[in-house]
Amino acid sequence: MKLAKFFFALGVGLVVSFGSQWALAQTNFWEPSSGPLASSDIRAFAINSNGHVFAGTNGGGVFRSMNNGDNWTPFNAGLANLEIISLAINSSGHIFAGTNYGGVFRSPDSSDNWTVRNNGLTDKRVRALAINQSTGHIFAGTPGGIFRSPDNGDNWTKINTGLTNKDVRSLVINPTTQDIFAGTSGGGVFHSTNNGDIWTAVNTGLPNSALVFALAINSSGHVFAATGDGVYRSLDNGGNWAKVLDFDGQTFYSLAINSTTQDIFAGSGHIGGFPFFSDWGDVFRSTNNGESWTHVASGLADYVYALAINIEGYIFAGTPEGGYRSTDNGQRWTLITFSTSVQAHERIPLEFGLHQNYPNPFNPSTTITYELPQAVEVKLVIFDLMGRHVRTLVNQRQPAGRYTITWDGRNEQGEALASGVYLYQLRAGNFVQTRRMALVR
Repeated sequence: MKLAKFFFALGVGLVVSFGSQWALAQTNFWEPSSGPLASSDIRAFAINSNGHVFAGTNGGGVFRSMNNGDNWTPFNAGLANLEIISLAINSSGHIFAGTNYGGVFRSPDSSDNWTVRNNGLTDKRVRALAINQSTGHIFAGTPGGIFRSPDNGDNWTKINTGLTNKDVRSLVINPTTQDIFAGTSGGGVFHSTNNGDIWTAVNTGLPNSALVFALAINSSGHVFAATGDGVYRSLDNGGNWAKVLDFDGQTFYSLAINSTTQDIFAGSGHIGGFPFFSDWGDVFRSTNNGESWTHVASGLADYVYALAINIEGYIFAGTPEGGYRSTDNGQRWTLITFSTSVQAHERIPLEFGLHQNYPNPFNPSTTITYELPQAVEVKLVIFDLMGRHVRTLVNQRQPAGRYTITWDGRNEQGEALASGVYLYQLRAGNFVQTRRMALVR
């Protein structure tokens, strides 16, 4: 559903309208947990049959909680690469971690003893992992396509027949039919009915060159896709897609379905906006198969890259700036704390990214953060809404890393600008992203 209109009332919350469906979204009800908050870049969650929750972080490795997220400890013995992009657990309790350029690692649940499992895995940037719990076959999605292991990760074979776009971002397996779906970067969704031997594009109703960050399947076999253009649903095994959620132009990065209630949760990243609506990450909930959605969390520290739900219905949300937990179906969120802090600025980012400025609205200055996964020519420029140049903040080659810069609300001549909405644009090689911010004098 497309957001039709919204109102903001301090101390009340945010009332949003998805077409004719209205819901009161509870905002800013966060309760910090005790202990130091780790600014861990959480990219993946996995939950085993004992209810233990595993969080994969970019630079800090894996953390485990054995008490529903109340306490977390590092789980990294033998883990040679700490940049975790994906996690999966098989029916025997073995945990698989996909890393950034380190391939796949495997550990038994209780032993915290990781070993590398890369034989035949020629592309070691493992963005997605999925396991067929009936056969035990493991599937790994990489920028070079899909790999399959029939022997618990010991050996891998590339299975790209029919996969015309090999930059795979997400994987999901229907536990009933064993059908596999793969979401790609710019190629939409592919479908296999024969254990990955042959893939077929299934993109009717999806936007051209769809970027599919996450996939999920409910108990009815309906498939949901989180994309750069909203959340889409297929009722016919990928044959046709229809958009069911579009909120203020946000990109949706994550999906999770409550196995008991079948409630669907979608995590997104905010592009900024006006008036006075500058949340960085949001979570939405649908209780009716995606027909309507309630905005249940706004203003999380950053994009919601990961979502997971345990058997008690606790929801875990991972962002580049830390994690959150909700114990009441998304109404209230608590900051996740880890026993070992990881400094976000010391890690090499996985992707190019331009974050929402903070604070927003602002007066007199605001901070802009961006990420570079590699050395590149960088240009960060401020424009007004008419597209006229206001100020160039960065114009140089920079190495990989995370950068922050402060803008004082002035133009190139040092003159203070009037209140209004301004655009800031990052150009880094072929990457271009623009966001909005509000200056209020």
